[in-house]
Amino acid sequence: MFLRELSREQQRAFLVLARQVIAANERLSMQEVECLEGIYTEMGIPPETAEAPDVALELNFLFDTSRSRAVAFIELLLVAYADGVFDEQENEAVVRFAEAMNLPDSTREEAYNWARRMTDMRRYGEQIGLA
Repeated sequence: MFLRELSREQQRAFLVLARQVIAANERLSMQEVECLEGIYTEMGIPPETAEAPDVALELNFLFDTSRSRAVAFIELLLVAYADGVFDEQENEAVVRFAEAMNLPDSTREEAYNWARRMTDMRRYGEQIGLA
């Protein structure tokens, strides 16, 4: 939703983080694959190869504004919720990234609430045939 606001370097780092969130529970769902494909499309980046980087360092410096940190965190939550299951391993990964970005607790809580509402709206859209 907001990924175009990020710089290309931030987008590439976000993709690393998103893949780590998806891999956190060692279970890959079709919804997660579709979510990741949608992210590549939104960013206008072709899907990466197996050689794509798997580490994003210095998140606090890379995501250097409160807005870019919030965007990255919200979008990571949406990745984690993509399959409708937000398990403990995914939560731990997302929290680890939030801490690395020095994201305030208040922003985290608001983002969790927003992501839950977005997920509920997506499900409702699917139920009524809009998604």
